[in-house]
Amino acid sequence: METTWKVNDETTRRLLGRLYRQSDEIMRINASILTLQKDPAFYANENFCQFVWSFDEGRYYHFQCQGYMEGIVVTKDQSPQFLRYWFNRLFAPARDHLHRALAYFDRMQAKLESDGNVDSAMLNRQIQALRQTSGIRPTRGRPFQYAVDHDARCRAINSVACPIPLHYTVCILL
Repeated sequence: METTWKVNDETTRRLLGRLYRQSDEIMRINASILTLQKDPAFYANENFCQFVWSFDEGRYYHFQCQGYMEGIVVTKDQSPQFLRYWFNRLFAPARDHLHRALAYFDRMQAKLESDGNVDSAMLNRQIQALRQTSGIRPTRGRPFQYAVDHDARCRAINSVACPIPLHYTVCILL
């Protein structure tokens, strides 16, 4: 039997706070990417190009996700329709694109470490910080698997009115 949780103002404020922290990490990573793009050697690396493309897509959806959650927090309207839209149309694409970007990053990480480039080392540290903030950790079976935090504040979306499986809890955001 699956446990259900009610969504309330406290939950959405915490989710928004988590989105803000992840936005800071994403903007730092974006600045590093822009610096690395000045070096033509990185364009020869297909994994780097795929990483940049996937990261940009994930960044776009992440900020859409954050803006929509800001609206939910301000209006205090945690209706099932709004939460389903937020999860399925904004959160899930952001998660998927950033997940894919990190998989490409892992493929090119050895090259970045061997280059000895200060900017690529900075990018590596920032990616590690995003993984820590987001609860993303490398696994053997798949490039990444989102860590599931069973803390009650993170089970918010799992309510009777808005049934989203527990393994997709929002606390594992991006």
